[in-house]
Amino acid sequence: MQPFGFVTISDHNYFPGVRALINSIRHSAPAPITVIDEGLRPEQLEWLRRNDVETRRVRRSIPVNDPRFGCCYALFDIDAAPYERIVCIDPDAIVLTDVRHLARTLDDKPIAVASGNSFRTLMQSDYRRKLHHAFPRNKWRFLFNHPRHLRHLLPSPFFAVSSGVMAVRRELLPRIREAALQYRPFFEAFRLPDQDLLSVCLATTGIAAEKLPFEMNAAFLHAPPEASGINAHTRRKYEWVSRNVRFAFHDGHMELAIRGSRPRPIDVLHYAGVNKPWKPGARLRPGFRELWMHYHDLDAPPLAAAG
Repeated sequence: MQPFGFVTISDHNYFPGVRALINSIRHSAPAPITVIDEGLRPEQLEWLRRNDVETRRVRRSIPVNDPRFGCCYALFDIDAAPYERIVCIDPDAIVLTDVRHLARTLDDKPIAVASGNSFRTLMQSDYRRKLHHAFPRNKWRFLFNHPRHLRHLLPSPFFAVSSGVMAVRRELLPRIREAALQYRPFFEAFRLPDQDLLSVCLATTGIAAEKLPFEMNAAFLHAPPEASGINAHTRRKYEWVSRNVRFAFHDGHMELAIRGSRPRPIDVLHYAGVNKPWKPGARLRPGFRELWMHYHDLDAPPLAAAG
């Protein structure tokens, strides 16, 4: 059992993202990496093997057939995590700084994770999304069956989390899995079936997570307003970024500055949403596709050579 490593999850459609993520980790934060195989092709598995990346097939305890591959799914199965301290990162993200210090955040709390609606923390650093936003559809039926969560309609130390980036102690995973199985009748009703279920499980076990800052899960920066389609909520986010945020790219790194503030580096850039940089026709702001391509095309040296 190794003390620390990264875990992500992918099928064949997300493999371009996994390749860029792995290359970025090897460049910025060299450490072991495990990819949970949800349907990778032979040539993709061969690329991972050549680059000393472990792959695992896991029969998930949470059998939700959802096309989105949040890494939270891995947290419900201890066999998916061969490290004592794990950093889970979504396959549509890239690591831009050395984030191995996330392992030290677990000295005091067993899990550290970004708030749900992590974009809001860009404007309000202490923001925590209220837990009831993670409840499944037909909220009142859920509360009738699990009345312990009624108290979470009031201010609570627990919050709805985002699955993009999180650090967790492996020893916590059996408790999360045990809690998750209580909600089996509602698995299909969670709007975001990985991170919303995790949010509820943390409250069930009484574990208040350490909240990561926006820079650790910098989402909804990459797409312009016209990429939002008919989603008015997403469009407002993109328009706010256009009016208030300036970006600087240099040598595989990125900084942002909100109007009137000093620039600050981004640690993990998350290409959340439908506009993935590897998809033909995806609409991205200037510089964001080029930054992703920098890591996608970067040679990934063997781990032994990276340290």
